[in-house]
Amino acid sequence: MSNRRNIFGKEAFRQGQLEVIARGLRRKDVIAVLPTGAGKSLTYQLTSLLQPGLTIVVDPLKSLMRDQDKSLKAYGIDRSVFINSSLNTRQIAEAMNQVA
Repeated sequence: MSNRRNIFGKEAFRQGQLEVIARGLRRKDVIAVLPTGAGKSLTYQLTSLLQPGLTIVVDPLKSLMRDQDKSLKAYGIDRSVFINSSLNTRQIAEAMNQVA
């Protein structure tokens, strides 16, 4: 049996993921409302990696923002930043400079 996993360690898409990714790759706006644990993160991470430009993800959970940024950096994807109220003024300015 061959190892079919990719950088994200997944073997297959979960229900709803492929539709979200396909819409994003067609450069359409996407709002993905999937249950907790359904793999929303993979949909925007993979879509972002497969096309040029800037991806903005809006998330109401500050801890998830930090976790996603840390996770991407662990995968070797270092062009990720998050901005929320846990950052001080200097950190926000640095993040905005990275986005620019």
